[in-house]
Amino acid sequence: MIHELLLALSGYPGAAFTWSKRGGLQVSQELPFLHPSETSVLNRLCRLGTDYIRFAEFVEQYTGHVQQQVGPSAGPERLWFLFLLRST
Repeated sequence: MIHELLLALSGYPGAAFTWSKRGGLQVSQELPFLHPSETSVLNRLCRLGTDYIRFAEFVEQYTGHVQQQVGPSAGPERLWFLFLLRST
């Protein structure tokens, strides 16, 4: 279970942790052996994975757009944003 959790937090959902655009990363409902308190704790951890996946999607969406705009006249806010995109 730890392996599946680490993969999910890295942006790779699977059978134990499922992904939906609306709900994000969540513990699968098909795991009857988990106590409700364990499911609750794991779902709280899944919020981190959800944030990571959404951040990665954001970076992927805007990487090309920002690189086209950065040039000799680019302001510091654009350079900072480019640095943020390249560091992920």
